[in-house]
Amino acid sequence: MQHAQQNPYPGSYYGPPIPPQQPSYQRPRSCFCCLFSTIIKAFIGFCVALAVIILVLWLVYRPHKIKFSVENASLSDFSLTTTSPTYLNYSLSTNVSIRNPNKKVGVYYDWLEAQALYSRRRFGWTPLPTFYQGHKNTTLVSPSFSGRTAMDSGVIDVFRNENSTRFFNIDLWFFARVRYKFGSLITRRYTVRVRCDIRVPLVVNNGNSNNNSGFSWTECFVDY
Repeated sequence: MQHAQQNPYPGSYYGPPIPPQQPSYQRPRSCFCCLFSTIIKAFIGFCVALAVIILVLWLVYRPHKIKFSVENASLSDFSLTTTSPTYLNYSLSTNVSIRNPNKKVGVYYDWLEAQALYSRRRFGWTPLPTFYQGHKNTTLVSPSFSGRTAMDSGVIDVFRNENSTRFFNIDLWFFARVRYKFGSLITRRYTVRVRCDIRVPLVVNNGNSNNNSGFSWTECFVDY
């Protein structure tokens, strides 16, 4: 006769019942967060679109820097007084060419000025006319400086050394604000700084028409 199988662990305890899980509560996003996220996405999209437009324009137009060069320069007067304070008498004439090498880009010169420095001391300044420069175009400007200005004693030794050779090292600076024209699109203004390190002969008025033949054509450094 078979006996029914009994539970070998009578009265076993399996722990308390597991309560049902409550649905998690998620706080709804505020309108401010949604607006801020939308603004960020729109700004990123705008920056990407602007970068693509600039890249396309650069690939189409391939802009190059404008070029400055000094074609001619001469001094008819460049002398220091022996009085105290020391004064520099000067009369400097120059011919400078400004070249736009671009095939598809025009340049507006909204402001242009020239400065002359000797031994890092400015002795002359002159404004120059504004103009528009078309594609592959060269414009000649002729800044001249004449007058008298006070100089400190630090320039005396430099002047004496160069006066013996009748050639003077002068820094000719140009400062400009320009806009570029790409087809019908015109950019904002950019500041351009140009430095021309020139060695200028002192002309002796002896009736010789080729007094400034000692000057060498000089290319300038252009910086944006």
